Amino acid sequence: MHSDSATGKFADALVFATNKGVAYCRQLVTPKNPKSFKQLAIRDVIREASRAWESGATVGTVVIDATYKAAFDLAAVPMQISGFALYMKNSVAINYDATTSPYFDGTFVAPVDPTDIGA
Repeated sequence: MHSDSATGKFADALVFATNKGVAYCRQLVTPKNPKSFKQLAIRDVIREASRAWESGATVGTVVIDATYKAAFDLAAVPMQISGFALYMKNSVAINYDATTSPYFDGTFVAPVDPTDIGA
């Protein structure tokens, strides 16, 4: 290409770009978007869990407030993840069941505490 600053797509095969001032070339990859029933169920769980966390909702008897979030933040430190990531992990474990149909029945159940992983 005889250039240190080429950017863009070439022949639906290569992509030229820069990252932090360093030019690079990579293969063009078309991302996949699986729309299986299982994947859609997990996306539904993630959407409902995210909404509850963001809004500070009360889900059943669980109040998602600053104290609740702080408990997840504290429990997540040894795992080197965020409290939100731990909450999401536990929410999927509780609400998604790959052995039944439907895989998520639409009724979101929030983890009671950071150790509640639906076991």
